Amino acid sequence: MADSIGNITAKSDSIDDARAVSAAASAVGTMKKQLEGTIRDNAFWDDAFDQVNSDNRDDWIIENWGTTTKVPRSSIKRRYPTKYVFSDT
Repeated sequence: MADSIGNITAKSDSIDDARAVSAAASAVGTMKKQLEGTIRDNAFWDDAFDQVNSDNRDDWIIENWGTTTKVPRSSIKRRYPTKYVFSDT
């Protein structure tokens, strides 16, 4: 009888250990995916910052954001004349 209880206890511990390892691996995988998403977002925003501050920012802004507004470029330039959004050239 004591052997049976010992075997059941050992098997239960083994099952619990396997579940804990699986849960930890899943949590690490989830954190990795979230970190990958954050890194990708930051890379896009870094590129966007560089483009908005470059000499060809007008075309880049229109290509990436301006077309979603369906507002003519001339209208956007009148509305946002600042050099940080569009250049005067």
